[in-house]
Amino acid sequence: MRSLFFSLATVVLALTGCTDTSDSPPVGPAVVSPRPGGVVNVATPTLELAPIFSAIYWEVVITPETGLDEDPIRLTVRELTSTLPPLGDGDYRLEYEAFDALGGTVAVGPVTHFRVLRTPEVFPELDVTVADTGSAQPGYRLINFIGGPNGYVQMLALVNLRGEVVWWYEGADFPGLFMAPTVLDDGSGILVIFAGGQIQAQRLTGRVVRLGWDGAIEYLTPETVVAHHECDVLPDGRYAYLGFTWREFEGNVIEGDTINIIDPVTGDLQWSWDIFDHITPIDWPTPEQTALGFSGYGGDWSHSNGFDWDPTNSVFWLSVRHFDALLGVHYPTGEVRYILGYSALPGLPGIGGPDLMRHQHAPEVQADGSILLWDNGNGRLNPVSKAERFSFDLTARTVDTEFSWDEGAFDPAIGDADRLPNGHYQITHGIRPKIIEVDEQGQKVWELSGPQGGSWWFYRSDWVPAELVPAALRTAD
Repeated sequence: MRSLFFSLATVVLALTGCTDTSDSPPVGPAVVSPRPGGVVNVATPTLELAPIFSAIYWEVVITPETGLDEDPIRLTVRELTSTLPPLGDGDYRLEYEAFDALGGTVAVGPVTHFRVLRTPEVFPELDVTVADTGSAQPGYRLINFIGGPNGYVQMLALVNLRGEVVWWYEGADFPGLFMAPTVLDDGSGILVIFAGGQIQAQRLTGRVVRLGWDGAIEYLTPETVVAHHECDVLPDGRYAYLGFTWREFEGNVIEGDTINIIDPVTGDLQWSWDIFDHITPIDWPTPEQTALGFSGYGGDWSHSNGFDWDPTNSVFWLSVRHFDALLGVHYPTGEVRYILGYSALPGLPGIGGPDLMRHQHAPEVQADGSILLWDNGNGRLNPVSKAERFSFDLTARTVDTEFSWDEGAFDPAIGDADRLPNGHYQITHGIRPKIIEVDEQGQKVWELSGPQGGSWWFYRSDWVPAELVPAALRTAD
């Protein structure tokens, strides 16, 4: 049988400088799977070869590229589809030579490369169900999963447009959930919140954490910090996050929210806003305030779940879920200067009225000053969850809807909506875990689905440009 890659004659001719390639076998088609330049997330990938006329068997060589001491894996396969032996995490080179019934070489395959990155057994199955990759925004999507078969799971994943997981992280150092993950603008790592949602040894958990791509914890707020739902990097580089606050009203402990700004180096608290200093459950009662709060302590009165900085109006637009409103919290005075949506305050009526949003999530201020958010729709007759972007005039007290999209379905909790650089919208259904990209006409161009009808939720997703992802993690399109 001929050698897979070099015959002795070829070597001799090469040494004498007289190679003759006139009888060289043609280059065959690239391997179908593992996808050239892609990632497989299982230890035993499927090998799929393209058919070649008269080829009845293939000699395949898989060479580890990340370990000098590992020997190549050599296989003889007689089916176009087969299962490879177990492979460890790392990069691999794959080559093949196809033979006919007489043992003659029919074709030599081009060298392809692929990566193995095994995900944990508990990891949810992801499926790309719509894939117009020519129209979709290039780059990656960062997702934080919650739920899972064994309760709340702390897990982050970075996926490409093919649905391949190129990076994942499972936190075991803290109890609780991951929330609001975002890749830092310099690509150095990820800012995320570990939020406990329970009392442990009489101490609530909830820490702002900066992770390196290697999983190392590079920054961690003190144990005295009780963060939840949102953390962000402000234009001046400082970190802002939501925290909890508690006070007693009419004999009941009530849970409220704070906005806090800290120095990212020292962790020193530099500014803090407490909702109880401006609005109380007496002023603005909510039906939920008799239920246990997310912190595990006190009535769940306000339940803020996100904010974004508006430089034009010098306010944080704070999403107060149980108010059905965004509060415009002025920095640095802390005054609540505006309310978008419903208002229970006679002296500060809401702009847009009580049906503008219902139990909304994730406000995002756009470059033109409009606001995009995920309107869950709780409390409406025949509720439907939708992504909506609206512009507003704070002086004229008017609101105009610029974009609205829905699937005719209702997600009673969580969810996200973001604007992409190509003008499209990235929409995250939380309870029915999906990430959907739609164009400005509302047509789907990409969709990634998690397990439907089960215990897995997507809390949020964030678009990540390729240049912010370490080169070693990137994949071919």
